[in-house]
Amino acid sequence: MSRFQGILEKVELTTAFIGKKAKDGLDLLKLSRDYSKEKNKLSLLYEELGKLAYQIHNNESDNVNKIETLCSQIKDQIKTVAQLEQEINILKDETHTVQEDYETEEIHRSEDIPKPEAGNDGLLLLKFCPECQIGNNPEAKQCISCGHIF
Repeated sequence: MSRFQGILEKVELTTAFIGKKAKDGLDLLKLSRDYSKEKNKLSLLYEELGKLAYQIHNNESDNVNKIETLCSQIKDQIKTVAQLEQEINILKDETHTVQEDYETEEIHRSEDIPKPEAGNDGLLLLKFCPECQIGNNPEAKQCISCGHIF
């Protein structure tokens, strides 16, 4: 029963990990979409400011107050874009950190546990794990498959 329980726990952990990765991916996708929309709005504001400046330059308009309003909107939009960019970078950093931790853990675990060795007759000498029934090095203190401590 304990072997089944161990497998069930690993499945639960894996499912939780996959769920978190999927959620992070969706969050990143939503933030990227919002970032693109806000960046587009910023471009439109710059375009409108340019048109107004050109009209004032050609004496077609003298609405200087509208320039101040547009500049204020541009400042707010720049803050919004910067905030979204920062949120995207934070989410990307968290994703890389989780992957690095997972890869480091696997490498560290496999280095600490000795592999089975062949005896004088060429046959592998094994110590079988009571949890998963996998053969291990006779001097191993931990199972190479499930991590059970002997």
